[in-house]
Amino acid sequence: MAWGGISLEDRTALHVLAIGSLTAIRYRDEVLRPLVRPYAGAIGPGFLLMQDNARPHVAGVCQQFLQDEGNEAMDWPAHSPDLNLIEHIWDIISRSIYQRHVAPQTVQNTEEVEAILNGDVDTTHSSGEVSGRPSLCRLKLAIKYEVKKFVAHPNCQQQLLSIWYENLSGLRQQTTAVKFLVVLAVAVGLPFLAMVYWVAPCSKLGKIMRGPFMKFVAHAASFTIFLGLLVLNAADRFEGTKILPNESITDNAKQIFRMKTSCFSWMELLIISWVIDVLYINYT
Repeated sequence: MAWGGISLEDRTALHVLAIGSLTAIRYRDEVLRPLVRPYAGAIGPGFLLMQDNARPHVAGVCQQFLQDEGNEAMDWPAHSPDLNLIEHIWDIISRSIYQRHVAPQTVQNTEEVEAILNGDVDTTHSSGEVSGRPSLCRLKLAIKYEVKKFVAHPNCQQQLLSIWYENLSGLRQQTTAVKFLVVLAVAVGLPFLAMVYWVAPCSKLGKIMRGPFMKFVAHAASFTIFLGLLVLNAADRFEGTKILPNESITDNAKQIFRMKTSCFSWMELLIISWVIDVLYINYT
């Protein structure tokens, strides 16, 4: 969205609202205060602001600001037959754009999309980000301030999908069944994949494992296996605790209190090693 102002002998700077919609607060802080107020001072006492009845224009905070600054706004009927003069400027700009050989688009290529999402593609990545991966600083700001239209824009979603399927571009066009088989294969072969990544993290397979999609699948499979080990261990521990109706706790005390006296089983050793590994990852 863009805003501009004209008069008989001069014009304001063209202001572009990069992210989000125009609200009354933004109109006051980004248009009226930095653009209209100094322009009105340059014009002098005869300044008269002409604007339509858009909600940000007629909001109380904006009307109060103009009144406090001593700037008068023209009364504009809801169904005025007159055309705002600046509409002719927008028409001239629109015609000149559509006369270009290249049709206008929101963005021309992937580099422009990355520049919009990242703010500056040449900036140094923070220490917590993977080298060579976009920082998406503007996207993070849009999510923080709940600018849903920016996040849901097709160009933004397209860029996020390309990052999600990093080093797995062919998987993106596959069906859900194929993706499910890939997830199942990663879950079954997780120990082997983890060993390969530990030995050769810079190999082709290691780069694939560093992708967001593969990391998500690996973490999900790891936690699922951990929960399965807990369930199996609990079932094994309580397997011998049932007694017959004619027995008491003292009749078979060794079997009843087996879970307190036996050594660690192989499942318990796997659970302990998993917990130690998670603690080590979080500590480092």
